[in-house]
Amino acid sequence: MKKVTLVAVGALLLAGCQTLGTVTPMEKGYIAEATVNNGDMKEAKSIALKTAEDQCSKKGQEFYVIDSATEAKNEFEMDDNTSNVANFASKLLLGQEAFEQERTVKLHFDCR
Repeated sequence: MKKVTLVAVGALLLAGCQTLGTVTPMEKGYIAEATVNNGDMKEAKSIALKTAEDQCSKKGQEFYVIDSATEAKNEFEMDDNTSNVANFASKLLLGQEAFEQERTVKLHFDCR
């Protein structure tokens, strides 16, 4: 029973790590950055927004976005359509995706 509890707690901790972004203070505001592997840009953006919200709520303030940037890449520098088709085919044939797709969102934000 103890092993099952430890495994469950470990899985929850690992899952929690995947939903956190990083915050970097700047001269004017902050940068919230979130990266997901084999997810979509909406997921990365959602994590970055939550990270910004958490940062400002610590101060009892709300956040506002000043600017944002996105980056999509994979290990072979293929365009998204090509890597999506290749991953779809490899999942059908091999049972797993062949190429990791990394999505990053950077939000420049501040609190008020």
